[in-house]
Amino acid sequence: MKKYMWHLYYCGTDVVDPSEAWTNGHVGAGICTDCGNYMPGNEGDFALVVDQRIPAKADMFSMGRLSPSIMSARLRKLLPQRINEFLRFGDIYLGDISRKMENHFAFVGQAPWVLLFGDQPAVMDGEIVVDAKIAACPACGVTFGFGRGKRHADTSVNVIREISWTEFGGMLISDEIMQSLTGIQLNNVRVEKIEIR
Repeated sequence: MKKYMWHLYYCGTDVVDPSEAWTNGHVGAGICTDCGNYMPGNEGDFALVVDQRIPAKADMFSMGRLSPSIMSARLRKLLPQRINEFLRFGDIYLGDISRKMENHFAFVGQAPWVLLFGDQPAVMDGEIVVDAKIAACPACGVTFGFGRGKRHADTSVNVIREISWTEFGGMLISDEIMQSLTGIQLNNVRVEKIEIR
């Protein structure tokens, strides 16, 4: 019997810019200059300082890098309290740390992100890459899934928990948790059923 989970991630095109001071203090230290991911083993502060307001109704948003991701306080409350066992949260500030934004949090995974793979081969520079399944950032070594089309997660390369951070800056959640969100309209969030193989 096939197993599925639900992938929730930001589906808009707008991003919010981190402040220059925040960027200067984090990129190259805790965040990779090449891929924009929090570097493996980074146990730093996940607070985020941004230059613009995040739309109040957006349940997920992006700062234009792979991490940290942004989640609304509303969505965090809708998820089970044990979410803190799986995700690490930081406050978000507007302009400087004296102006805390109450409606949103920055988040990353407690564990490395889950790679998602496409059912069709990847294409790079117009050429099909048949053998590539996993790509690694040459600077920090973090890995990314390959492929196009319908996505799936592979238990042979991922440790998948009931709530898992994904490389798309989203999260995988179990069917049980998804049922608690039934009938609730999530704003700026795409929800996809992902096969776990």
